[in-house]
Amino acid sequence: MNQRDDRFLKFVSSLKELVQYSRNYYEEKFSKIIPYIFVSHDGWDSKDHDILGVCVHFIVPGYWKVINLAAGLKRIRSKKSVATAQAIHIILERYVYISLLFLI
Repeated sequence: MNQRDDRFLKFVSSLKELVQYSRNYYEEKFSKIIPYIFVSHDGWDSKDHDILGVCVHFIVPGYWKVINLAAGLKRIRSKKSVATAQAIHIILERYVYISLLFLI
């Protein structure tokens, strides 16, 4: 494993801890699971190719710190809603814990 992979794994691990902390806080406070992770996307056009960008947003409770995570960019061939949703899902699969929490 190279240094870049090691840093990425540490980043993913620390982000996973923040997400779990947020989830536990909301479950204790409201005694139920409520949605608190938001996914946004935007697209850019060019002559050569179109690009879809995806971001994930949530708040760390207790500190009320907003976390905005640029999840990724992906070239897309179609701007139809099904194709866009599939591209977003592919990007979020990199952060398996985020996509699992998003589906709850």
